[in-house]
Amino acid sequence: MDDAVAEILLRLPPDDPACLVRASLVCKSWRRILSDPAFPRLYREFHRTPPLLGFLHGSVYTSSGRVSCRFVPATTRSPSLRPPLECPALDCRHGRVLLHKVYGTRGALAVWDPITGDRKVLPEPDLVRPSHSYSGVVLCAAVGCDHRDCHGGAFLVVFVGNTNSNAVAGGPVAWAYSSEAAAWSAPVSLDLGQDPSDATGRSAIVGDGLYFLLGRGTAILRYDLAKHGLSVIDSPCVSTKPMVLMAMEDDDGSLGLAGVLGSTLHLWSRKMIR
Repeated sequence: MDDAVAEILLRLPPDDPACLVRASLVCKSWRRILSDPAFPRLYREFHRTPPLLGFLHGSVYTSSGRVSCRFVPATTRSPSLRPPLECPALDCRHGRVLLHKVYGTRGALAVWDPITGDRKVLPEPDLVRPSHSYSGVVLCAAVGCDHRDCHGGAFLVVFVGNTNSNAVAGGPVAWAYSSEAAAWSAPVSLDLGQDPSDATGRSAIVGDGLYFLLGRGTAILRYDLAKHGLSVIDSPCVSTKPMVLMAMEDDDGSLGLAGVLGSTLHLWSRKMIR
C-alpha cells in the first residue's frame, strides 16, 4: 500500500541524502511518492532538526597562494560541495554563503547557494578602508520564512567595515544590500573616537539586531535591521584570544558571548529587557 510505503520512506536517515535518490530508482510507485510535493514537507516535519552534513572552513590557502574556503564533510556520506570562487567565506546562514574578495571579477562580494549552485556577485560598498578587519552577514529577506526551503528567494547582505573618508565619521560603517532593489543603502556610521576598532568575526542575530565584536572584544557593535542604525554595547571582558558571539537557544531574546581567559572558558548572556 502506498500509505505504508510512504511511512517507511519517511524514516530513511536524513544524514544520508543518497538514500532518497536510491529509493526513487526502485520502482515507479516509490518514485511517485518521493516526487510528491508534500513529501519534502512531511520528511522535514518527521525528522525536525536537519542533520549536519558538513561545515565551511572559512579561510584556507590554495595551491595558487590565495585564501579560499573549503567544505569539510561531517560524515563519509555527505555531499561534496566545491565553492565556485577562490575567496574566503564571511558568513553562512539561511542556506546561503557570503564570500569576500572575488578574484578576477569587478565585484568583491558574492552570495552563493550551495544547494542550487546559484551565485550573485555584488559590488563592494564605497568608502571601505582596505583592512583585514571586516565582517558581513547574509540573510533571507522573506517575511515569515522558516528558512528550510528558501532557495532562490530575496536576500539581504549587511557589510560592516571601516573608512578613512572625510565624508563618514571615523569608526565602524555599515551598509545593507537588498537583492530586490539590487543596490546598497546609504552608509550609516558610528564615531568611536581617535582609535576606532574594526568589526571582526562572525556575527550573531538576536531579534532585529545583528551583533559584531569590535577589535579583540573591547566592545560589541549592534546593527538594527529595522532602523538601519549602529550602537555599541560594553563587553563583559577583554581577551587576547578569539571570542564568539551567539544567540542563546534556551532563552529568547538573549545574546551570548564565549571567551577564554587563561585556561578557562567563560560564558556570558545578556538579557534584552523590553
